[in-house]
Amino acid sequence: MTVIPTVERNRTKRKVVYVPQMDEFYNQWSEVYDNDGNVLQQLDDYRFKYTLPRLMEEMALSSSKKKIRILDFGCGTGRNLTSFMGMQKDIPGSTFANQGGLWTEVELVAMDISQGMMSKAQAKIAELNSLPSRPDCNCHLSFTWLLYDILSQLPVPPMAKNIDIIYSTLVLEHLPEPCHFFKFARQCINPETGKLYISNMHPDMGEGTSAGYYNTDTGEKVVGYSANHPIENLIELAEEHGFKLLERIEDEVRDADHVGQLGHRAQKWIGVRLLVMLVFGIGK
Repeated sequence: MTVIPTVERNRTKRKVVYVPQMDEFYNQWSEVYDNDGNVLQQLDDYRFKYTLPRLMEEMALSSSKKKIRILDFGCGTGRNLTSFMGMQKDIPGSTFANQGGLWTEVELVAMDISQGMMSKAQAKIAELNSLPSRPDCNCHLSFTWLLYDILSQLPVPPMAKNIDIIYSTLVLEHLPEPCHFFKFARQCINPETGKLYISNMHPDMGEGTSAGYYNTDTGEKVVGYSANHPIENLIELAEEHGFKLLERIEDEVRDADHVGQLGHRAQKWIGVRLLVMLVFGIGK
């Protein structure tokens, strides 16, 4: 498998500052991550909020067990974790609302390399816990926080084993060799019925940009390590580690109406595929 090197993919005319240490990069980004109008994150949010509940429901209907363990690989500021609170709390429009009737216990293992990002996520969950509870929910929802780097060569923590669903959104771009991720996922996942959900910046978008943020004080774009991984490479790596592809969806900014939903920053991306979503099961 070819390792994709870091390349200059930023078309911005501003000065670009590179932060080599990934935990440091994300600690810095955590201060503005939720407020920079990122188009890719918005597409990813939509895809996640409709796919994860479906995967959970399919798992509930195919098994008699009432407990599910889910691992968020790269939980960040809790962009996805907060969605699960709709199971217990009265959050209008939550796509997770009916999950509280399918499970008696849902354990979320929230993993990240950045303490700055994780602290933001913990604060969001604490705030949502103050909302009124749903009267129709008899499910216990718990969070386990895991600060862990898969490149550290440390053993997989026990809390990250026997996972029913692993999801990772917009993270693989920051790994030089995604094989480490798939190896880790295979060690963690339920070997019989587990599901793996990943999303990543689409290579079409990656040709012209990389993940990062603008420092509002200096006007500089701040970036960390970024690789433009071909989709077929990711699928091949997953299969090499015992997974089989179940779903593949590629999302783009469709038209001007779609820009209206996503914000003005989406205008330049009309007709360009920005996001790829892949769902894997266990290979037989």
